[in-house]
Amino acid sequence: MHVRSKRLDRYVLEHSLRVAGWLRYAASATPHCPVRPGHRVRLPHEVESILAIQLFALGDLTLTVPALDALRREWPDANLTLLVLPQLAPLARRFEAVDEVVALRSIRDLAGLRALRQRSPDLAVVFNPSLLGAWLAFLCGARTKLGYVGDAEGWRDQTLGRAGATLLDLPVEPVLDPCHEVARNLALTATVASSPESPSLELKLTTADLASVRQLLPSLGISDRRPLLGVHPTAKWVSRRWAPGRTAAAADYAASCLDAHVIFFGAPGDGEMVERVRGLMHTPSVSAVGSTDLPQLAALVAACDLLLCHDSGPMHIAAGFGVPMVALFGPGNVTKFRPFHAQHRVAWQPVPCNPCRIQFMGQCPNNLCMKRLTVAMVEACVDDVIDRWVVTEPVPRRDRLEPYLLDGSQGVLSHGR
Repeated sequence: MHVRSKRLDRYVLEHSLRVAGWLRYAASATPHCPVRPGHRVRLPHEVESILAIQLFALGDLTLTVPALDALRREWPDANLTLLVLPQLAPLARRFEAVDEVVALRSIRDLAGLRALRQRSPDLAVVFNPSLLGAWLAFLCGARTKLGYVGDAEGWRDQTLGRAGATLLDLPVEPVLDPCHEVARNLALTATVASSPESPSLELKLTTADLASVRQLLPSLGISDRRPLLGVHPTAKWVSRRWAPGRTAAAADYAASCLDAHVIFFGAPGDGEMVERVRGLMHTPSVSAVGSTDLPQLAALVAACDLLLCHDSGPMHIAAGFGVPMVALFGPGNVTKFRPFHAQHRVAWQPVPCNPCRIQFMGQCPNNLCMKRLTVAMVEACVDDVIDRWVVTEPVPRRDRLEPYLLDGSQGVLSHGR
């Protein structure tokens, strides 16, 4: 494939990923000399530019932050570019370790692919094993291409991840021991960069983000200093959603324990589910659905004194701001994707089929993992979190967010340049 020629071949761009014969070969081939996770490899060249590729969902992007921080500490003067999905770029620009964020609209974005190809970074890191991520690392002409051989759940991701690994010149064996996704990402970057002994997930806001939330809350009728209970009552995947009536009952209980304002948030498409839950509640509530962009949503999550949420992207954002929370888990892998901070409780009922292999393919015919999760279980988690970690005096969290601001009045980064 002549992807390094001056003229990008349209056939390569639009059809190379679909060539069945090549896929069959790549999926069965063994990458050259895969290294063990965490085994340090000395690169044969200096690193002045890094391309990090993370083309998965909001939660996956958030969980790469500690690994990006590790790359920054290893090469404080290198230019670190992060390649993400377009809808996630505004939040990614708040990551302290990142110098530049590039959004690739689609595989048909020829202008974006040409610009990517001209970068020629010294190091490309593919965080999730996928054929597309490895192909983009190869396309950009990176001197060293680092990524996992493939350990994604499900046979399809395994096949594509293994196929993509044939394009890597520094493939890493999959992490087989159960661990959190943050630890898995750090095991990948530990191949070339030192990892902290006690990793942490820390997100930041700009002053504009903070100001927008402080303007939004009074406009919704939240102007006194009562605590703020945030509720995210849905998830992208249907199999992860709890019954609306149960969510409403749990939110009512948490609100009564704190005498809190209740605010719902989510993506614009979550409005119908949010209104169903609000309609079943006895406690008055407000909705910010459709009123925020992604950075403002992050700031709103950070302002909550307690969060009740599903296994979803906002859950991981809340962990990055240290928000006390109760997270509702069902088919997801609890060990791998639970909130990466101490101030939480997971409401979860173990079932033999967890982690579920069909959760991304539609509605589970039984969905026992969510049906067996009772309101009483969630209420017990709420009591525990409130007793241990919820502090609303002398002021609520929304008036204590300055430590999460980026350096500089407008969120200007400062890491040595």
